[in-house]
Amino acid sequence: MEMPVQCSRCGDLIELNDSHPSDYENPITGSQVECEPCHRKAEKDTEETGADTCACGTTLGVCSCGFPRCHRCDPVGTSEGDSCPAPAEERHVPDPEHLTLGDLVMRLNSVDRTKQLPVGFRNPHSYRGYYEDLGFELARDITVGEVLDAAESAVDAVFTAWKGGDYKMGRSTPVWLVAEEGRTGESLGAVLLELMLAQEADRG
Repeated sequence: MEMPVQCSRCGDLIELNDSHPSDYENPITGSQVECEPCHRKAEKDTEETGADTCACGTTLGVCSCGFPRCHRCDPVGTSEGDSCPAPAEERHVPDPEHLTLGDLVMRLNSVDRTKQLPVGFRNPHSYRGYYEDLGFELARDITVGEVLDAAESAVDAVFTAWKGGDYKMGRSTPVWLVAEEGRTGESLGAVLLELMLAQEADRG
């Protein structure tokens, strides 16, 4: 691989010559290129749903996945349906700084695995606030490697929600932080992640 770059949508490494320009800029890497499968998916969804809104009416500019269907309708970028399964009153739009699981994995992969963090997170699970989203429990005295392992283990994993039902997590799934599984918490954004990674463990 002569010039590897990361797809802005799925995070896979691809050769620059095999990439396509993307209208989606990854908030972590700044990448604006996409792999062939993501390029075909984006073109197909644009033809089906139009480039301005998701099928449910959500403005695409606030979607974390970058595809014409917002993450509520197509959380892992694979469904072929054209309507949102959730009632309108139950839909929510994540904060623009709300990281996806793919964003999280990419950022953690760029940090020394042995770095010790006073506060990090582990134990991925279906988030109680929005079952199709991913939650992590806060953890103390943990390495970046342990946090990364927890995040990578959640990619394409299926979790059982608080009140039942199984939910598959993908790279475009939003992530949350909670004190313990079964509770609601706060969204994990780029700023909060950088503050966590900037911490220095107490060596005293």
